[in-house]
Amino acid sequence: MRIKTFSEYEKDFIKTGRLRGMFYTPSKVTRPKLKRAYEKYIKLFDKKKPSKKTEKMIKKDKSAKENCMERAGGKCEVWPLLTGEEKAQIRPLLHGIYAKLDPMHIVGRANKKLREDPENIVIASRLIHSRIDNYIDPVTGEKMPKDERERWLIRIVGGERWQYLQRKKNEKI
Repeated sequence: MRIKTFSEYEKDFIKTGRLRGMFYTPSKVTRPKLKRAYEKYIKLFDKKKPSKKTEKMIKKDKSAKENCMERAGGKCEVWPLLTGEEKAQIRPLLHGIYAKLDPMHIVGRANKKLREDPENIVIASRLIHSRIDNYIDPVTGEKMPKDERERWLIRIVGGERWQYLQRKKNEKI
């Protein structure tokens, strides 16, 4: 993809009303704001090589996910836990990107102690994974409160594994 010049960027803004490279477009766009937005747009193309620490973290995270995929036999670990009625409700939605398998962290990846722990990773379809992450019931598609999400996670990993993850999550380093 070719980087636009400032004049092309400005014409694109006039045409579309959007500032590329920004999450939102301010209600009043002045020329200095347009220049700052263009600078951010340019920075998107400055691909820097990740640091050694970042590369090492990515490699560890990737190997943990691969080990979990191997453990699951390349199948969704949540599917066997669903009832026949639940499967019937979800099955029509499992196509395209939603059928793809994803490693789902029970305790979020922000927790460094559990990020690569295979006990914290479950292989699930992208549909189930995204719904649970967004507090949406994986079967009905309706919003669910935090305690109901927790019940789903316990159902997926089991009570003993859940307790282990909670202990590890709350452990002091």
